Amino acid sequence: MTTLPSFRPGLAKRRSRRLRKKLHIAEFQALGFEYDVTWQTFPTIAQQDDFLDAFVVLIESRDLELGGGPTSGFVCGVGKNPSLADMKAVQDFLSGWPGVEQVAMGAMIDAWYDQPDDDDPALGQFLGFLERDMASHPEHIQPLDASLIHRIQSLFSGVAPELQRGPAGIVRSQQKKGGHA
Repeated sequence: MTTLPSFRPGLAKRRSRRLRKKLHIAEFQALGFEYDVTWQTFPTIAQQDDFLDAFVVLIESRDLELGGGPTSGFVCGVGKNPSLADMKAVQDFLSGWPGVEQVAMGAMIDAWYDQPDDDDPALGQFLGFLERDMASHPEHIQPLDASLIHRIQSLFSGVAPELQRGPAGIVRSQQKKGGHA
């Protein structure tokens, strides 16, 4: 599967402080890291709750944020970038938790622009399926006609999502009132 290069605004240009902040570059760059946990046996819901409660205490005590759960996730800072000591504390916590067989820590990456080294396997498989299907059955590819476009527009009438790219490429949709963007 071909991966597209990630977009990163050019740092060579002179940009105002406001624009650097908006683009999350230079002194406003946000870093973070991924973790993956392999369990000896997958924890029960109660064990996952205990694990996450303790993990969140560690995360919050170090002024970090967590997106993820008991098997994998992404950690970044609150108003600061995580330090190597933060990364080591997370690794030590995960490795020391009962029932954890292995912990893999990702490199420190730009949370807004860098892509993780490994692609989402489900998305990769789906895109691979689409590619194979389009190659072997090009006759199934059809352009959108006016009636389908009209139907799609009617489904979304009054809805105006505002997409924002968040840390680690997460896209958030915020609903605006009144159907105006």
